[in-house]
Amino acid sequence: MTTYFWKNLECELCKQAYPYETKTRDGKRLLNIIDYELPQASYNYVVLESISSNTSKVIHVLDMQHESNSSRVFMGRGHDSHVRITDISVSRLHAFIVRGSDGFYYLFDNDSKFGTLALIRRPLELKPDTHVQVQVSRSILNLDMP
Repeated sequence: MTTYFWKNLECELCKQAYPYETKTRDGKRLLNIIDYELPQASYNYVVLESISSNTSKVIHVLDMQHESNSSRVFMGRGHDSHVRITDISVSRLHAFIVRGSDGFYYLFDNDSKFGTLALIRRPLELKPDTHVQVQVSRSILNLDMP
């Protein structure tokens, strides 16, 4: 795992936070302001990004082929976690990531006190016989698909 940390992503004069990405002049391409390396020899990697209101930025890049000998990658604030998150609201072994037999990666909550949230950036497919909880602002929607 590689962790990248950027501090003070803001204007020195007016303290306005910088955007993390911008469009080219022609508006056809999206450019990342923050640049970091991805594993070259592997297509099996996961990028975890901090989402907070402050001006710092933390990104964890997990090379899933070399990250752990076990089938799970644990996240939490404990010393035995693969990904350490130093926040009091995060449990010692908060959640874990598992690669399924279908090649997709799945995030599971480890019965943490405050639960585990994932930011959804594209449409979420609701498959039959599944239960999904979606949080929108302060409301939680329980969706049961028959």
